[in-house]
Amino acid sequence: MSHANLDQNIRIGIIGAGAAGLSAANALKQKGYKQITILEKLNRSGGKSCSFFVDGRSYELGTVFLAPYYRNTFQILKQFNLKIKKFTKQIKFFNTDGSLNNFNNNKIIKIKILWEVLFKFPLIAFKYRKIYQPGFSEIPSELYQPFSTFCSYHKIENIALFVRVLITAYGYGYFDDIPVAYYLKYLRLSLLLEMLFGKKIWFVKEGWGTIWSKVAENFNVFYNQNIIQITINKKIEVKTEAKIYKFDRLIIACPLDNIVEVLDLDIKAQELLSKIEYYDYYCFAFSVENLPIVNIGVIEKNLFKENKGSLLGWYTRWVDSNILTFYVIGNPEDREENIEKNLMADIEKLGGKIVKKYHVKKWKYFPHVSPEVMKNGFYKKLEAYQGQNNTYITGEIMNFSSIESVVEYSNFLVEKYF
Repeated sequence: MSHANLDQNIRIGIIGAGAAGLSAANALKQKGYKQITILEKLNRSGGKSCSFFVDGRSYELGTVFLAPYYRNTFQILKQFNLKIKKFTKQIKFFNTDGSLNNFNNNKIIKIKILWEVLFKFPLIAFKYRKIYQPGFSEIPSELYQPFSTFCSYHKIENIALFVRVLITAYGYGYFDDIPVAYYLKYLRLSLLLEMLFGKKIWFVKEGWGTIWSKVAENFNVFYNQNIIQITINKKIEVKTEAKIYKFDRLIIACPLDNIVEVLDLDIKAQELLSKIEYYDYYCFAFSVENLPIVNIGVIEKNLFKENKGSLLGWYTRWVDSNILTFYVIGNPEDREENIEKNLMADIEKLGGKIVKKYHVKKWKYFPHVSPEVMKNGFYKKLEAYQGQNNTYITGEIMNFSSIESVVEYSNFLVEKYF
């Protein structure tokens, strides 16, 4: 039975058929709710879980790997009988000319990293264990500060050196800009150990997009829905270009700034949502010859903010394929064609030869707020809107921009309010 004792025949609308919206729908269905409708702006499900296929093999333009602690995600994979495959190569750090960076063979640095991971990080994780609960509204104030400041204070600078690949290369910004709360949510001890030893990091064989298309098949999902207006009185009306949908409850599972113009928000709510920031994160898929075959190749020099706009690294989905994906955090003023031109030059400097271009995807990536905004109570104010006018919020901004964090928060939301 639902903890909220709601009529399980109520009409529930969900805006967004990405991981947040579909995992919320899946959790609602498991609790017995029957009338669930999902409205999606795009012509596909999955959001940033975006796969393409060449010769029957999946490649990714968004989500990449599964970590050991992805408990909620593994449950969905099991539910829909999806297969996983282990990474076969490790991370390698390179210089801009394609030579191996000294970091790869620096045994002293590796010993220091291992020491901090085994003996310092567990104490930090235990002290700030509230961060591993869904959301950010009840976390200690020390976690508002920038990650770089936090690492210096706790003397884990060597961990910081290593995890730039997990943070900056994956589009999560720069250490001086982002509250430590976001990164601690992501950097679990099990993940750090597995990235060091490479034993239990997986990817989804059928592609991440396939996961969410399989989930979507179980629901009424309406695609290409351009929402014009959302009216909330006694009942909720969502007006699209094609139809007016009526709901008893509404879950917003899309980027919140997408909804500001169509939802009648008060000034305080508008001002709160205006504090959310993003990165322009680009993913290019090329077939390339002459690059080293590693699961993740990283240009160590470009993981720093002063080299923003340069190639961060590349991902090899299948080690016997030359189709690779390349990643760049762009400046807001950068044009896509300039980003691509500079990227191609960076690949050539590495010694690579581009054979074919498959796809390019520009993501409005990693919704977050600054340390100052978090300190001023952003998340307590945002959580206070949950349930007002029978409307709820889920998605990346509520927990973190990883699949596990998104699914975890959607499950939490459904368990708490439905």
